[in-house]
Amino acid sequence: MTEPSVTALILAGGMGRRMGHQDKGWVSYKGKPLIHHAIDIALPQVQDIVISYNQNGDRYKALPYQCAADLTPGFLGPLMGILSCRKLISTELAFIMPCDTPGLPRDIVAQLLVSLDNHELAVIHDGTRLQPLIFLAKTQLIDSIEVYLEAGNRNVAGWLNSVDTISVDLSDQQSVFWNLNEISQLQD
Repeated sequence: MTEPSVTALILAGGMGRRMGHQDKGWVSYKGKPLIHHAIDIALPQVQDIVISYNQNGDRYKALPYQCAADLTPGFLGPLMGILSCRKLISTELAFIMPCDTPGLPRDIVAQLLVSLDNHELAVIHDGTRLQPLIFLAKTQLIDSIEVYLEAGNRNVAGWLNSVDTISVDLSDQQSVFWNLNEISQLQD
C-alpha cells in the first residue's frame, strides 16, 4: 500500500503579541527565520507546503511555496488561517503545524500517520496537554471549519472535539513540543 500524499500547512499568521507584535515567521532563531525552520522540518516529510500569513505578504510570497492570507481580515485565529489555505491543498492529507515550533521531530508526519488509520484527524498529546495546532487530517475535513466559524466559534480544541479525532500520545517526546512565544526565548 502506498503512503498518502501530504501537504504541510504552516501557520505563520498570528499577531505575535507576546513577541512584541512581531511577525513570528520572520523572527530569527539560531541564525534563520522561524519560517525557514518550519520549512526545513516539513519539507522532507511532505509533497507540498502551503503557508498561512497575515502580514509581510511580499516576503512570504517570495518563498517558493503557495501562500494565502486570511479570507476574513483581522487575525481571527488559526482556524481561519487553515480554512483560508484549503483551496491550495490538493493532497489527500494535510499536516498542520505552527511556524514557532522549531523542535518538532523530523518524522512527526509518519508518527501521526500510523495513528490516523480510519479516523479523520490525528492530533498530538504531549503527556501534559493536547497540542491542538500540530495535527494530520484528511484534507476534506478542513471544509468543516467554515460551518464551525460561521456559528461564531474560534477555539481550535472545540473544533477538534467536533470531528473524528484521535489523540496520539507522544509523552516520550514531550520536550520537542515547545513554542517560541517570547523574545527571551530567542537567545541561542
